[in-house]
Amino acid sequence: TQPRWLRAMSEFLLETEEPHQADAIIALGGGGGDRCDMAAELYLQGYAPIVITSGGHIWWLPDDLPTLAELAADRIARQGVPRSAIRTLTDTATTLDEARATRRLAEEEGIRSLILVTDVYHTYRASVIFRRELADLGVDVIPVGVNDSPPFDPGSWWLDQGGLLVVFNEYAKLGYYLLAN
Repeated sequence: TQPRWLRAMSEFLLETEEPHQADAIIALGGGGGDRCDMAAELYLQGYAPIVITSGGHIWWLPDDLPTLAELAADRIARQGVPRSAIRTLTDTATTLDEARATRRLAEEEGIRSLILVTDVYHTYRASVIFRRELADLGVDVIPVGVNDSPPFDPGSWWLDQGGLLVVFNEYAKLGYYLLAN
């Protein structure tokens, strides 16, 4: 049997809700495409009229190539989301960058509720950051987690190198954010 504390360590990182009506959906940068697919699906189901993508240039590639946000927008548009409904945040490299850029967009477009789509193991940290950065605007943050490939298993993460990296990385980044901000 598994030690309960190991499962509890990973379950602490999981904060996902059922989606509900919102002003916008953001697919956080990174991941393997499932974030974009979920954002497009939620848009097409009528959960929000705007989809936001994020992610800057990959540092080791030439700057004349599309940003990650632009590539994500292309993927989402291919699934039937109109270009007029997609906003791109192209100067972001971290979750904090994404939250701060989303704040500016929320102020410009009057966004007061946001479906936050990210990998399931990233939902707690992303929610903490977005809620803190958007708190004074009164934006309701609704985290929706996707279980990207390879899927994250909270019941056996410590048996897999990828699971170990994910859990310890999330705790380290959460600690850094809470101490530095």
